[in-house]
Parts: sequence; C-alpha cells; structure tokens
Amino acid sequence: MSQFQNRTSLFILLVFTGVWIMLGVFASDGLYNTDESLYRLGAESFRNNGNFVVQNGYDVFGSEDLRHVLLVNGPNGLVPQYPVGSALAAASLIDLFGQKSLIVLNVLASIGALFTTYALAKRLFGTSEVARLTIVILSFATFWSEYVVGQWPHSISLFFVSLAILLFLNAMDRARAAWHPAFWSGLCVGLGMSFRLEVLLLLPAIAAATILYARKPFGVIVAGTLGMVPTVALLAYSNQLRFGTYNPLSYGKSGGGTDAATYMPLGIGILVALAGLTFLRRQTRIQLERKHILAGVTLLSAAAIALSPIVPILNKLVVGIHAIFLDSTVIHDPRPGALVALPDGTVAFWGLPKKALVQSLPWLGCLAVLIGLVWGERRRSVTLILIFVAAWALPFVLRSWHGGMSSNMRYLLPMVPLLAMLAAWIILELWQKHTMANPYILSATAAFGFLAPLLFVVFANDSVFWLSQVASLYVFTGVAAFSFLAGFSSQTATPHVALHAVALGLGWSSYLAFQDYSLSQSQRAKSAAIATAVSSISDRAVLYGAPAHFFPAFRNPEQLLARPADPATLVDADFVKAACQSRYRILIADYMIGQLGPLKDSVSDYVWDNGVEGPAMVEFDCDA
Repeated sequence: MSQFQNRTSLFILLVFTGVWIMLGVFASDGLYNTDESLYRLGAESFRNNGNFVVQNGYDVFGSEDLRHVLLVNGPNGLVPQYPVGSALAAASLIDLFGQKSLIVLNVLASIGALFTTYALAKRLFGTSEVARLTIVILSFATFWSEYVVGQWPHSISLFFVSLAILLFLNAMDRARAAWHPAFWSGLCVGLGMSFRLEVLLLLPAIAAATILYARKPFGVIVAGTLGMVPTVALLAYSNQLRFGTYNPLSYGKSGGGTDAATYMPLGIGILVALAGLTFLRRQTRIQLERKHILAGVTLLSAAAIALSPIVPILNKLVVGIHAIFLDSTVIHDPRPGALVALPDGTVAFWGLPKKALVQSLPWLGCLAVLIGLVWGERRRSVTLILIFVAAWALPFVLRSWHGGMSSNMRYLLPMVPLLAMLAAWIILELWQKHTMANPYILSATAAFGFLAPLLFVVFANDSVFWLSQVASLYVFTGVAAFSFLAGFSSQTATPHVALHAVALGLGWSSYLAFQDYSLSQSQRAKSAAIATAVSSISDRAVLYGAPAHFFPAFRNPEQLLARPADPATLVDADFVKAACQSRYRILIADYMIGQLGPLKDSVSDYVWDNGVEGPAMVEFDCDA
C-alpha cells in the first residue's frame, strides 16, 4: 500500500511538473509592469556590462524623468533597487532563453516548490493524502500559477520559504546534529533574501517556534544564523557597490517598506514577545495554570507597547486585516490613477479586479472549523502554521500594503502553501466525520464552483469585478459559517454540508486563479507586441512611456526611455529642451499627453502607430 501511495504521489508531482513546464513554454515573454522591467534590466545590464549600472542618460541630463520610480542613483550611476539574486541568476541564462530567462528561473523554482511543499505537508501532518491534496489545492485553487510564469521572483521566494521551513522543522526535533539542517535552513533564508528581501520575515516565526519547540534551541539559532552569513554578506557587498552602503536590507533610499526605522516599534514588540516565550520555556516547574497566567501577562505587555499613544498599532491591525485579508475595496492608495471606484461598489486597481486574500481564496473559510475542532496530535503543526502566517503577514497588515499593480495579494504568496496544507488536513478531518461523502458528488460541487462564475462572466456584462470582490466574499462567508458549525457538531450531516461548501469554494478559487492568469498573460502579450513594434524605431530619440511597453529603448544606445515619477507629475520641460539641443527626437506615448503641461501646444497631432492595440506616439516639435 505504501509503495502505491508513493507512486501516486510521484505521479501527481510529475504531472504538475509537466504542467508548469508547458505553461513556461507557451507563456508570453512580455513584461507585466515596471517592477518586472527593472528585474529584466538588472539581468541584462549584468550580462552585458558585468555590473548593475543602467545607461539611460541620467549622468548627462540629470532629469528625474530618466530615473524612473524604481531606479536608484548610486555612486556609479543608475541601478535597479531590487536585490541582485535575480540579475545574477538570470544573466547566465539569457544566451539560452533570451527574454524568458527570468521565467525559466520561476518555473524551475516552482517545480522545486512542488516537491518541498509535498514534503513539508507530509512532515507536518504525517500522511501522503494530506500532502497530495495540498499539491492539488495549491496548483489549481490559488493564484500561484500566475507567478509560475512571471518575471518577478515571487515563485522563487515561495520555494526558498518552503524549503527553509522544511529544513528548520528537521532541525527543531533533533537532540543531536541539529546544526546541519539549521545551517541549511539559514542558508535558504539568505538565498531567498537575495531574490526578495521579504524572506527575512521568516525569522520572527522561526525564533518563536525555536523557543517553543526546539530540543536544542541555542544550537538551532546559532547554526541558522551562520547559514545566513554568506548570502547576507553578498547582499551587503552588492549594496555597497550599487548604493554606497553595506546595509544588506537597503533599497538605496530612505523611507518606504525597507526602512528599518519604520518597523522599530514592531521590532520592540516582537522582542518582548520572544523574551516572554523564552521565560515561559525556562519555567519547566511552573504549573500549567500559572504558565497560562504568565502567557497572558506577556501578551498584555506586548499589547501595552502596541497600544501606546506613540504607536497606535491596534487601529492599523484592524484596518490592515480588513483590507489585506477580507475586502480589497476598502484599500486606500493615494497615488494618482491607482484606484477607480466603480458604480457597483467595487474598485479597479490600475484596471484590475484586485482581491484581498479571502476574496482570492474563499475556501479559507474552512479555517473556521479550527475554533471547535479538536486539534489532537496535530496541535503543534496547526500552531506552527498559524505562527508562520501571522508573523509573515503582520508587516504588510500594519502598512495596509496591497502589493501595487496585481490582481491579488502577491506578497502573501509564500504563505499560501501552508494555508493549502492546513485546508487539506481540515478537509480530510471533515471527511472522517462523514465517511459516506461521495467524492464524485464533491467533485461535481467543485466543478459547479468553477463553472458558475465562468458562465456568469460569459452571459453578464461587466461582472468580473463584482464576482471577484463581492460574490467571493459571499462564498467565503458561507464556507466559514458551515465550517464553524461542523467544528462543533457531532452529527454527520453538518460536516457533509461543510465539505460541499469547501468544495464550492475550491472551485470558485480555481476560476479566480484562471481569471488572474488570463488577465496577466493578456497584459504581457500586449506589452510584448508593443515592445516588438517599438523595436522598429531606430532613430536617435527619447521615448516617453511605460518601461514595460518601451523596454527596447534601454537596449538601444541611441535612445533614452523617460517617464515622470507618477501620473500627476508633468514632463520635465528643461530636459525636453536639452534633449532637443542634443539632437534627440522626442516621442511621447499618447496616454502621457496630459502630463506635457505647457509643452502640449508643441506636439504633432499624430506620428507613429505601432500597428497593435496600444499607445500611438506623438512628437514634440523641437523647433517650436
């Protein structure tokens, strides 16, 4: 039986491996947004020049229009703000895979993530059934597939996070030789940080879990720290070259989400909580009731810091949880053009139907069963998952940071595998409560959950936003209500209904995943077509437009790519005049005409049509 299970698991893993490879083969190599443009730009700069400096005329003209929003003016010139891992890894693949080099990295990481997620689920819940169901949920019923074939390294982050947690768990239970897996876990955290700094968010959860459960906590922490040293040193050295600072967490500028000062109050609260956990662990002779009292005192102390007049964290938590986890329509983003309120009460984010986490994954309502369900021998596993998810999400919740231009909460993606395995375990627990549940009927319910919104979109006009942001909340609420009742019920009927509700939520999530993937690929295909057309412009020219559309200008030594920092900022008139004097043509995408200000009177009515759906360009008359 065990051999059959292993073969079945291997078959499922290989099937999804093939699926990811096929998606990568047929995926568009177009760029989704400015973020992806900068990742590609970093890789191409390192491959062509052996450094990360971007040649875009900033050293000559000094205009902020040439810096773009994600390039930093370092000691040697303009450089992308992101960590160097993607540039270093993708640069070596460009000769083989061209513009798909970053996609190849994500596909490879996603294949690795399939196997590490399977191993992690089996490690936490002990059965192949939970592990297999986890893979199915993660692959079909989450927004992961969009990032499997993306060019920003979210799937790479997911892979390193899953592998780091798996290795940490192996170290946690060892009384001897714990330092081996702990070291490799730390190395994975460091490697992940070299692609996305967010992987650092694993550390508070690892620290808490080490204090609570590790047999040799001191050895685990020391070995893990040593494992991080090589890649953190690489980050520090690369940042010194790019930004002139040895700070490994720097993006080359102050403020924002990577500024340590922003998180100082949160860091103090985390240290207080960890100190409390350490104290509790050391009090091995204290009775359980007294430990509960001490735990309460610890939490109250942390809360006292959080609720002080200087740091009103509670309000931020409530607002952030509402916006990031429950309802994206309440998100506030002051950037011009970011949000557009629609007549049906929904909100377009740069034209996309952005969703909070439960709006993307309404099956998360099944977690409500945990309130009444006896966790039993899986108490530690469930607790660990909740610790990791809460610690990871906390900084994003406190800042209500939704991830910008995307259809979902991309920053929470590395935690989605943990939520999927928790859901898989809950489904199988409900199944045991109702052994007569018919898997074919449950599959039909899931299929209905997929087809219902699909048919609604086909036959109802302008329904995508309502389905994504309103109907999904209804589905989540239903799943949560029936799951909550099932957690307390001893009757078989209630778990039966809850199983069908969860199946409906899984089907609904699968449709939303398909929708997100389709929208992403459509956007990329459009960008690729525009970029191909732009490549035909060979003149010495300044091109004003989005980097995702006009990326070929970065490759042409006779061209410069310009764009004001945001849609409310006017084009730099002094730079335009200086470029004219240097005998550049000034070509401007038609969607930026409103940013020309006084220069608008000196542009032609029409110059260039790219031949595809997308912006035409007008030309500034340098002789006017």
